[in-house]
Amino acid sequence: MISSMKPAKKPVKKPVKKPVKQQSVAKQRKRFHAWVKSLPEFEVHPGKFRFWRDSFLIFFIIGLVMHPVDLLWRVATDIPIDTFVWQLLPVVAAPYGFAAVALLWFVYPLAKSRKIGPFLTYLFGAIVATATELACGLVLMAMNGGTNRYWDYSHLPFNLFGQISLFQSITFGFAALAGIYFVLPWILTRFNHANNVAINSIFAALVASCIASFVLQVIFGFRIILG
Repeated sequence: MISSMKPAKKPVKKPVKKPVKQQSVAKQRKRFHAWVKSLPEFEVHPGKFRFWRDSFLIFFIIGLVMHPVDLLWRVATDIPIDTFVWQLLPVVAAPYGFAAVALLWFVYPLAKSRKIGPFLTYLFGAIVATATELACGLVLMAMNGGTNRYWDYSHLPFNLFGQISLFQSITFGFAALAGIYFVLPWILTRFNHANNVAINSIFAALVASCIASFVLQVIFGFRIILG
């Protein structure tokens, strides 16, 4: 006798929906990755003229902008007037410029290619900026008989030779995040849209000015020494 009973249907598994919060996080992550992918490229290629041109211009721009910012910070935090006067001498705050170039060379390409996320970008940025400040500080100490008249973190905890400190490194990490995700891409975009002849002319004029300034400092320095 053939049974007339129909075989029981297997229950259809309904797709498990992710909570709204997880969906929102996934969308934000996807949007962030798409935004990072859209950031302008920077090819680390020492054999190309543009690599050195853009690096030098970013060094000059960041140093030029950060110089008055640094001075205002010193005034607001009651830095001694003699240090403030010394800070008036350079046109460009070179350590900031060197830090920006170091971030551009070593951290920006990793963040742009999404090999590192925001946390590692913060960490690597803090390390690179701190190492740059330490190198600049040690050079200045060597040039000035073991003292650095531009900055001194000896009063802060966890400092090294008074040239770097834990507090500064933490601050540099946040500054590096802003620089890598916003400031450097904005400058590189301006370079990409600018007239190539004009930007090359600006680069040549700035290089010539720096060379002339260096020569004048050497000449007047020797005159003072020979006095």
